[in-house]
This record gives sequence, structure tokens and C-alpha cells, in this order.
Amino acid sequence: MSDLGTRTPTDIDTELAGYYAERTALQQKLDAREKELARMRREPRYYSANSIPSYEEAIEKLEQELDAVRAKELPLEAEWQRRQWTRAFIVTNVGGHVHRTLACSTTFPTTSWEWLPQYSGHDEAEIVDAAGVLSCTVCYPSAPSDSLNRPSSIVTRDKAERDARRAAREKAAAEKAAKKAAKTVRHPDGLPTYGTYGYEADNVTSVTSGSVQMIVDILDDAATQKKGGYPYDGTEGERAEQQQRKKAAIAGNLRTNLEALAHFHDTTVEVQEDLIREKGLAKYIKDYSWNEDMTAHQEELKTLRAKKRDRKRAAGK
Repeated sequence: MSDLGTRTPTDIDTELAGYYAERTALQQKLDAREKELARMRREPRYYSANSIPSYEEAIEKLEQELDAVRAKELPLEAEWQRRQWTRAFIVTNVGGHVHRTLACSTTFPTTSWEWLPQYSGHDEAEIVDAAGVLSCTVCYPSAPSDSLNRPSSIVTRDKAERDARRAAREKAAAEKAAKKAAKTVRHPDGLPTYGTYGYEADNVTSVTSGSVQMIVDILDDAATQKKGGYPYDGTEGERAEQQQRKKAAIAGNLRTNLEALAHFHDTTVEVQEDLIREKGLAKYIKDYSWNEDMTAHQEELKTLRAKKRDRKRAAGK
């Protein structure tokens, strides 16, 4: 340990504050263990035979740890007793006041404290000025009224930690929003875009997969019509009209999606149409090979993939 006489009040009290926090935590554990031990002794029938010895051992260990912390505090407190510099402490509850001593008559043995070692050795007027409305008028009876009416500028460890947690939450929320925005598809004219099953969606993955599925539905619809599954000449009346409306809706939604995807990827609608149709054809050929002869679709797929390779070469990729 360095010569205490050369250390600053802030340096010494910062170390003491750490010991105080450590001792407080140990004391809380000790109090809880002793309370539970007393209950065990009152009602032993509710506990196993080795519970009481186990708790007694734990209490003894905590007491030893407390003694070790107190031993570290003693020389530091002795140096304060020798030099008697000013100190400041704040009660940690909301609106807790700043005090010059832990023994203020307005507080209790159970009061929770935070040391303010950054003000150790400072003039009391400076401490009161920083504490403002939180100044204890018992500890600082001569505090000027203008100081007592000012908001406190003291930043406690608890407040700093709360502020840090809030800042972390806000940062995380902003990053999440930025990631969402980076994946959000917007039609240049504000039209809605669609995912799978015709539901509105704005995530690029959902809009892309929805568009691919629309291609599959269009191809399946064409194959079904080709096989005479249902006519479009109106001979079946309402059913034919429903299929026509469904087909028109899918085509319209697909066009809207392609325009939005082109805007998102900063490319043309024609390029997006080729890319989406390529994916739709590949899915249709894989999933509906039983439905029809795929030769023509396979040839079209080869053509679209060749066009994609040509675009990449032209772009130097």
C-alpha cells in the first residue's frame, strides 16, 4: 500500500467506497442467512438434518469475509480521522438527498448509500452548489436558498448505469429499425406490396418469395387451363369469372412487386422480372414435374440463366 499521507481524499474515498459496497453486499447476505437460520431453529421439522450446520458454516464464512473487508478499511478511515477532509454521500432512493456524513439524523440504519468520492476534500459550498435541491439542510444548514432551488448536477453511479442501459436500449432499437429499413421494400408510388398467399408485406425476402410464388401460381393456372381443368370462355359462368379475377389480381400484384423490387435494388423492372421468373420457373419445374411436360419451361429457364450471366459479365462481376 502506498503512503496514505500522499494520497488525495478522492483517491482514498474511492477505494473506501468500493469496500463499503462490498461490505454492504456481504452484510445483506449475512442478514438473510441469519434470518433463515433463526427460522430453522424455530421450526426444525421443516428442514433436513444438515441444514443448520450448513447455514452456520456459511454465516461463519461471511463473517470472516466481512472482517477482511473491515481490515482493509481501517487504515484508510484512520487517515481520514487524521486529516478530516469533507465528504459527500447520497441516499440511493429516488430523490435521495446529499449528506456530509453517513450518520445524519434524518437517515436510518437501513438507508442505502452511495459515496461521492469525486467531491471528497472539496469546499462544502461547491458540494452544495452541485447537490442543489438534493442538499440535506440538516447537514448543510447554511446552504444558500438559491442553491437549494437549483436542480442537482450530481450524476450518481446508479443514474449513470440507468442512463447507460437506456442508451444501450435506444441504440439497439435504432440498429433494429435501421436493419428493418434496410430490408424494407417501398413501391415508388406508395402502392402495397405482397408476400406469399397474397398478404401485404414489405420485407424484401417476403416480397421476393411472394413474387416467386405468383409466378408458380400463374404457370400452374396455365397448365390447368391447358388441360381443360376449367374454361375461360364463360361457359361455366361464375367459376370462370372468379378464375379470371384471381388471375388478374395475381398479375397486378406481381407487377407492383416487380416495380417495388426494381426500386429497392436500383435496377429495371425488366431485370427483376427475369430474375423472379427464373426463380419461379425453377421452383415450378421442381415441385410440379408431374403436372406437365417441362421441356419448354426448362428451355426458358436456360435462357433466363444465360441472360443473368451476361448481365454479370457486363457489370464486371
